[in-house]
Amino acid sequence: MSLKYTHRPGGSANCPECREAISKQANICPHCKSDLKENEDWQKTKESGGCAALIAFSFIGLTAIGYTVNWILA
Repeated sequence: MSLKYTHRPGGSANCPECREAISKQANICPHCKSDLKENEDWQKTKESGGCAALIAFSFIGLTAIGYTVNWILA
């Protein structure tokens, strides 16, 4: 079984109606055919960035560096 990876420029998010993963650039859900242009929640989702993931990975990386330096100096 092979998995197909589809790159979605701008990222992906879940449709507010059917909860299937769709491109953030979509105006109509390809699964449930909901018109997302008038949906306020979807417009906010489209405008939001991936800042939370960046912060989380930065914290993990800095923690790992801190433990490594502490281990070397001990």
